[in-house]
Amino acid sequence: MRKLSGMIICCISLGACQTGRPVLTQGTAGPSVYTRWVLKSLEDTALQRQWRSTTVLVIGRDSLTSGHIICNTFNGHCTIDTVAYTLQFSRLASTWKACRESRAEAAYLDMLRSIDRYEQQGQQLFLYSKGKKQAIYNEAKRH
Repeated sequence: MRKLSGMIICCISLGACQTGRPVLTQGTAGPSVYTRWVLKSLEDTALQRQWRSTTVLVIGRDSLTSGHIICNTFNGHCTIDTVAYTLQFSRLASTWKACRESRAEAAYLDMLRSIDRYEQQGQQLFLYSKGKKQAIYNEAKRH
């Protein structure tokens, strides 16, 4: 009797968790967002003037992110839900090579920290913060 009631409670609990869509956890998603992206443009025009086409953002399946900014590299963590299209960057850190654009690099990392949503259209990635588009990336060409 005890085993039967335990099984019934378990079945009821599992049934209550059904949402009709898959629940994605950190590090699981479709293949397209997990790749290497090259910065195309930033909405902040003051920052836009200082960027080079070599600014890269890598989003890994292992919940890690990395990239190259103007003079330095960075790494950190990312949490992605490809059903809800949410994206959050955390624990971002960068190298400290001296360069004239160090303030712009810090502003770029702050922008990444503010991201809460993304869209992907073909080979472009759009990052948003509080409903406002912040950056556009193109998928990097594979060698």
